[in-house]
Amino acid sequence: MLLMRHLGQATRHMDRGARSHEYRESIEFLRAHSQEVVAEVSGFLLEEKGSFRKWQIAYLIGELGGEDALALLRRWVEQPVPAPKVVNDGRHRVDLSFSEEGAARAQAVSSIAKIATLRPALRDRAIAALLSIAKGLPELKEASFFELRALLGEDFGSIRSQFGPEDARRFEPYALPSEWQGLLQERRAKHLRQRQELAETQEAVCKAR
Repeated sequence: MLLMRHLGQATRHMDRGARSHEYRESIEFLRAHSQEVVAEVSGFLLEEKGSFRKWQIAYLIGELGGEDALALLRRWVEQPVPAPKVVNDGRHRVDLSFSEEGAARAQAVSSIAKIATLRPALRDRAIAALLSIAKGLPELKEASFFELRALLGEDFGSIRSQFGPEDARRFEPYALPSEWQGLLQERRAKHLRQRQELAETQEAVCKAR
C-alpha cells in the first residue's frame, strides 16, 4: 500500500528531516493524503500502549498540518493516560510503555504547535487546544506553556487572566539572578572601557600618519 510505504519511508528518514530527499518526498505525499493518514494511524495512537513508534507517529502527524491531524492529536492527549504497571522482572523497575506514552504525548503537544505554524488558518484552534491542555493536564502543562510562549511571543501575557496565581511565575519577565547582575554590569563597563581605549589608540595612530 502506497500510504504505508510513505509512512515507513518518512519514519526511516526522520533524523535527517528536510535534508533527506526521501523524507521530503514522503511528507509531500502524506500531506496530500492527510485524511487517509489520520484514519490509518488514529487507532494506533488512541489504543496502543506507549512506544517509540508512537512518538514517531506523533511527530509525523504534526508535519501534516491538517484539521484532522489537529483534532486527532487533541483527542489523544486529552484521553486518560493508562496507569503505570508494577514492573519487577529483574531488568527494569520502570514501566517503559508508560514512560514512552508520556514522551509521545509531549511530542503531540509540540506537533499541535507545529500545525499552528504550518497552517495559519488553524492557528487559533491550535492555540485553543494548547490552552485546554495547559489548564486540564498537569503532566503536559510545561510543554504547553513552552509552545504557547513561542507561538504568542509578545502577546503571551494576554492569556494571563485564564490562569490562577499558581502560574503567576510563568508570566514574569525573565531576569538574571541578582548575584549575576552585578557581574554583568562590571563586564559591560569593562567592555566599554576597552572599546574607548581602542578607539583612542586608533585615532592616535591615524594622526601620527
